[in-house]
Amino acid sequence: MFYSSFTTDSSINALLATSTGSLLMSASSISSSYEPSAVGTTSSSPFLPSNDAGPMQTFIGGDALAVGDDTTASGDIDVQSMSSGPLQLSGGIASFSAAAQSADGDPVYADANTYAGAEGADIVLAPTIVSSGGDDTYMAETSQTFLLAANIDGFDLPGGTLIIDPTLENDGLGGGGAPLIGGNLATFDADANAQGNYTLVDVQYDVLTVDNQLSAVSGIVITEVA
Repeated sequence: MFYSSFTTDSSINALLATSTGSLLMSASSISSSYEPSAVGTTSSSPFLPSNDAGPMQTFIGGDALAVGDDTTASGDIDVQSMSSGPLQLSGGIASFSAAAQSADGDPVYADANTYAGAEGADIVLAPTIVSSGGDDTYMAETSQTFLLAANIDGFDLPGGTLIIDPTLENDGLGGGGAPLIGGNLATFDADANAQGNYTLVDVQYDVLTVDNQLSAVSGIVITEVA
């Protein structure tokens, strides 16, 4: 994992994986910096007066749950945010997957979800693609959300923030799937970066495995730039 928020460089590195036994872990990592900006330098459009009241904040995250004898649940988030002059821009992707397999024919379950959004943005694009498949003894699902958010100081759209966030579903993973490594595994990884005069990166996650029963992971990354 790599999280940074800087006017000057700072970073935190970590890796989390659970594969055996029963383990619950929860963590939150926050990195932020602030550098005072000049007073009296705001601008506005003569055509669309600005209602900008603060920085642009984005969030992107998801969760995955797999129930069965052999299970995997994974989460991966990558987001980069920056501020340059009147422009604030953020882009990222969240990918969460779950897969479960039964050794003795018992029912299995796999579910994955992702989401993204922004506050203080003029335009937010956050499409989601969900792929799933399986049969009575194997099930898998993957969800991916892509984020692009932009804000320009002094400019507002007449109808407010433009948000485009469709969800597309695909049942193309097929039944049977690839055999899972024996046991229960849950992992989470994040790469987050924010650059500007005022920045914030906040990473929160939970992972859980229960031997021969389930794997679960959830996580969210919040960034703020101004």
